[in-house]
Amino acid sequence: MSSLHERNQTKSVIEIVDVHYIEDAECYRITLKTPLQPYTYYNLTFGQFRSDMDYDPDGLYISRYLENGIYKYLASTYMESIYARNVFPCWDEPEFKANFKFTVWARPDKIRSAEYALDIGIKLLGYFEDYFGIPYSLPKMGRYFTQMCSRLIYV
Repeated sequence: MSSLHERNQTKSVIEIVDVHYIEDAECYRITLKTPLQPYTYYNLTFGQFRSDMDYDPDGLYISRYLENGIYKYLASTYMESIYARNVFPCWDEPEFKANFKFTVWARPDKIRSAEYALDIGIKLLGYFEDYFGIPYSLPKMGRYFTQMCSRLIYV
């Protein structure tokens, strides 16, 4: 269920009459019961986001390599520009950055590897700041920093 309400005013829910996806434009047309007021900020909440993983190299996809005559499979990402929205609910305009949480699951015997990846990811950001002499100045981590590559055991 989607909802629309004035920012910081969860009691003032505006009824959504219809939601229509326009495939050619990759956008939604949302019809409301009452008109929106000018100079008022609103929060639009989508109840659920779902994305599939396939072999097309965009967003989150399956890749493979050959090792000793056996194919090994990886979960890889390509988050440039429009492909990030194949993985996360996001907008291209910086002022409309979506807030979201995601969880990475690891098998119990691989927890140490997952913790290592998190630790290294945080340290790498500092390393790149020092190496290039440019501080990371974005208030929120951009979707293009959400890169990952993971070995798939089951496909």
